[in-house]
Amino acid sequence: MIPSFHKKRVKKISDAKSSKPRGRVSTPPGPKRVPLTYQVSTAVAALRNNLVRVVTESKGLSKASDTYPPELVGAMRGMFGAGKTYKFLLHNIQSQTSTSGGGFLGAIALSPSVTSYGEWSALSALFDEVKAVSSQIHFVGTTAPSTSASAVPSPIMLALDEQNLNTPPATYLQVARLAQSKSFHSLSGDAGSGRHSQSRTLLSRSWCNTATPYSQSPVGGCIGCWVFANGIIMAASQEYFVVDFTLVVRLRARA
Repeated sequence: MIPSFHKKRVKKISDAKSSKPRGRVSTPPGPKRVPLTYQVSTAVAALRNNLVRVVTESKGLSKASDTYPPELVGAMRGMFGAGKTYKFLLHNIQSQTSTSGGGFLGAIALSPSVTSYGEWSALSALFDEVKAVSSQIHFVGTTAPSTSASAVPSPIMLALDEQNLNTPPATYLQVARLAQSKSFHSLSGDAGSGRHSQSRTLLSRSWCNTATPYSQSPVGGCIGCWVFANGIIMAASQEYFVVDFTLVVRLRARA
């Protein structure tokens, strides 16, 4: 006969052995989801690698257009469902030069119908509709200090005009009156860096066809431009800045 205290000990040991380990049960990881932006980049690269440039002549004028194999376009478009939207980042680099009279009034359009983006022809083949989301711009100075009166550095006013396609401003004050306008020194830039940066998240806007990617009324698609103006006369016909800017667009296919 087993004493009572031995019975209790045996029971506790057997309970400990039969108890299940606590904590989460690990499960094998599932397949990783491919980011939507990567899908767009892959499709754009596939089309650009098979680009065919067609040059047509009419009345002595030449016009070039980009085309892609129809079967490849169809296959790539099948990657993008009609119920989803996709973002893409467009880039552009250009220089800005003063006029022969020392003026520095300009506009840099967001719309692909005005500004050249390397990936746009492929994107417009893949998607039916577009609208701009945000933009960032950098003015990088290319001039050196000068004692010449005609080359005195000038304040520059910069802003994004959301309802303007590509019309330069008339005055420094006109730019200053726009929302979120900022001024910077043409030589010193921000804090003596020789560089000035601004960014802007765009207001809600309607969709536009990629074939005509902007609308002024109602405000839609990629309408808008960065506008800038000088505060005083600058050196004539001189390159003052290299400008690089980005445009984030949202795209969708109807079918």
